[in-house]
Amino acid sequence: MEQEIILMNTPEKKLELAMRMSNQLIYLQRMANGKMPDGKEATDGQKKWALGELMRLEPEFHKWGWLK
Repeated sequence: MEQEIILMNTPEKKLELAMRMSNQLIYLQRMANGKMPDGKEATDGQKKWALGELMRLEPEFHKWGWLK
């Protein structure tokens, strides 16, 4: 368990996590704008869900100074 914690704090693991987070944001942004990963059109429900997920980040983005 301790070794796992140490490995999670390596620069490589942090970069991997950052990339996964970035990919998730791009996925949600594209879906909110109507595009699914396979290129098909997102449903209204999918667009609404994706936008809601992105909006959950708004308070944190303001807190971090990423949004004014």
